[in-house]
Amino acid sequence: MIAEHNGGTGTVLTDYVSAGSRMIANVSGGSTQYFLSDRLSARMTLDTSGSVLGRQAHLPFGEDFAENGTQEKHHFTGYERDIESGTDYAVNRGYAPAVGRFMRPDPYHGSAVVDAPQSLNRYAYVRNDPVNLNDPIGLLGDPFLGPTVIPGSWCVLWPAACSDTGPQMPFPRQDPDRELPTKASFTIPDVFSGYLTVDSNCGNSVLYVPENIDYDTKDLKHHPERQWKDAANLNHVGADFVATARGVVKIRNGCNCRVMCTGGADYRIECDCTFGSLGFKPSIMGEQNYEGGEVSNPRNRQDGLWWWVDSRNHYSQPHQENSTWVID
Repeated sequence: MIAEHNGGTGTVLTDYVSAGSRMIANVSGGSTQYFLSDRLSARMTLDTSGSVLGRQAHLPFGEDFAENGTQEKHHFTGYERDIESGTDYAVNRGYAPAVGRFMRPDPYHGSAVVDAPQSLNRYAYVRNDPVNLNDPIGLLGDPFLGPTVIPGSWCVLWPAACSDTGPQMPFPRQDPDRELPTKASFTIPDVFSGYLTVDSNCGNSVLYVPENIDYDTKDLKHHPERQWKDAANLNHVGADFVATARGVVKIRNGCNCRVMCTGGADYRIECDCTFGSLGFKPSIMGEQNYEGGEVSNPRNRQDGLWWWVDSRNHYSQPHQENSTWVID
């Protein structure tokens, strides 16, 4: 149940009752209304005796169609309609049904996939395919290549979608006999960040760049000591890069990486990547990356403190062992 309160007094205005990700009723001022929904939105409003109070329908991109009677303010895909602007609240951004576009670009940059050109339009609703896809939280712009679901991804963003009763809204509309996505074991932040854990055996021989440093700032480019930090005993901390005596590795969004040390310069990096099937995997840095300013070369520190980091790269290319990406 979700309660809507008066922002000034805190008084409860409406209680919304859901089953999974689908709203089935609301209670306001002692009066209860029930909603009959299809796989996309609420279509009919009933009173406690079962009498029809109102109906609503939508065109493919969400414009209201054939409405009559009492209207619930949650319209297309369950978005809450702003009656003043005519736009919908899609959780992570606003949606304009009149033009079939979001009002802001997709906040998750990783959803742009070169192999899926429609995903490069950052304002588009579900890659311009509302017949087969929907997006109840205004995020990822639809993380699918054709009809294929990324296993577990929607379970992270919308857990009710992977309930025992099956999918409700946030992915391609399913055929009854189609296999459902499996539940994921990671949390929402893991999707949008890269994380690093360092074996205690590594001591002070590992460096990392914390998540979300501004790499475009020239001052940082020429001052690696302001980017690179000691990674001794790091435990699941947001990170974008990791450096050892064998080279520098970029940690992509959605990757949980571990550095293991067994002695000398024997380093092994393992990464479990949520979006590995879309190319989101760790990558080895080269001189061209430093020259382009993507990150500073830790060896460039003027006092020579990190001389042991070898930017020439002595790692093998990332390869998979079962579902884990390995660099050794």
